[in-house]
Amino acid sequence: MASGDGMAVSTWTELAERYDGFIFDLYGVLHNGVHALPGAPELITQLKRMGKKLVILSNSSKRSPWVLKEIPKLGLDAAAFLGAITSGEEAWKALRERSGQRCVWLSKVDGSGVTDYLEGTGVSLADVDEADFILNGGTAAIRTQDCMWPVDCEETGNLEPYTELFKLAISRGLPMICANPDFRSPAKPGKRQEYCAGYVAQHYEELGGVVQYFGKPHSPHFEAARRFLGDVAACHVGDSMIHDVAGARAAALPVVFVAGGIEHQELGIEPGQTPTPDALLRLAERYGIQPLVQLGSWGGASKRGDFRPRRWHPCGTEPLLARDVERQVLHLGNGNSPLPEEMFDAGYVQQTAVDISEAAMTHMEARNRGCRPSIVWKAADCRRLDIPSDSFPLVVDKSTLDAFFCHDQHALAIMEFVKEAFRVTAVGGALISVSMHRPKSVLPWLRHKAFAWNVTTIPIEDGQPSARARPRCHAYICGPKRCEAQKSLEALLRRKERRN
Repeated sequence: MASGDGMAVSTWTELAERYDGFIFDLYGVLHNGVHALPGAPELITQLKRMGKKLVILSNSSKRSPWVLKEIPKLGLDAAAFLGAITSGEEAWKALRERSGQRCVWLSKVDGSGVTDYLEGTGVSLADVDEADFILNGGTAAIRTQDCMWPVDCEETGNLEPYTELFKLAISRGLPMICANPDFRSPAKPGKRQEYCAGYVAQHYEELGGVVQYFGKPHSPHFEAARRFLGDVAACHVGDSMIHDVAGARAAALPVVFVAGGIEHQELGIEPGQTPTPDALLRLAERYGIQPLVQLGSWGGASKRGDFRPRRWHPCGTEPLLARDVERQVLHLGNGNSPLPEEMFDAGYVQQTAVDISEAAMTHMEARNRGCRPSIVWKAADCRRLDIPSDSFPLVVDKSTLDAFFCHDQHALAIMEFVKEAFRVTAVGGALISVSMHRPKSVLPWLRHKAFAWNVTTIPIEDGQPSARARPRCHAYICGPKRCEAQKSLEALLRRKERRN
């Protein structure tokens, strides 16, 4: 598949020539929960013989020593890796800073790597009315000071057992520490996918709770892996578009996507098979991100090739866009997304696309030089644009906002991004932001009092408006932008209404 830097890679030989360090996800990439995936042990052995530096980066809620002890049972050589970094290990380190505090613990069932997890932290269990925080490491049990009772969320996704607990916890302002941001785990052979701690944490946030996440897609997790590898050219290998691909891209780390893992059903394949180019493109477009290369199995990789042009689906915003195809359009954080190309083919000839990667912009400019010469491709940080204010009647963000949610200083990064998007949007114009994040997370930023526009939310499923209760993404229509005089007048009128 085409890389974020404009290059294409087709085999592990080429990857090994380019990179001296590899950061491997574990479950769904190297093993399936029962045994190593075909070809994975041989690949790890060969990379080690070539002198490559290898490290495991996992969202397991268990500690790193447990992971290194267990992977030989699955057929993998633990000695081939410099070490393992798990979200559970990083969360455990944070618990030591809370020594003396008490928590309610959402966990897996008792067993190796679970029962003794709190040892050495100085943290103890308590009932919710006496706890200082909630520790979320699993979806099979709830543990308090005096009892432990099982829940069926891991198998069914049922959130009802947490209702009263979360209501009281949020009323007391208890934060949640999430030791595994994954929503679901790949299915073990003969079993179904399991719901993970990230699924419950997302629910806690939607109810109004505050969550501190440890693990992918958050940048500190990737930075910890880089420190293990030292100063070498490295890439990440993972199977989740959200946690691996988006997370690595947000951390400015090249990423290899294993198609046969957690996303295989979305791609219409069985583990080990290679998806069609169209299926892969649809998945990448849905999330607004492109990996470095996609792998169906460890036997090799498939180049992206030239995809057939397809009609652009503007995610439910066509009535807004169709008013004037002559308007100038600005794309923020475009990367190698084909969206400007498809909009050009739909009639939008006056477009500018910006991305922080100069190589990506050079690649896109060269690809479109002959057929779409009016599109301008600029390398720039979309939080600090060298563009006059009020320049573009239409500004488009396709998941760049999502990348900033993964930033280690996400609050600052998001505010800078939205502020700059508002600045360059023309008076009377609009920003259209397509995001995987739910309205509860996004709207507080877009509806901040500093931005004089209205925000409309449209649920999206497969590029079209959706009535599903939990759609894959949302389109946020921010506009029309009002001038400062309008904003001041409206504020004055609101004050008069309140006095009356």
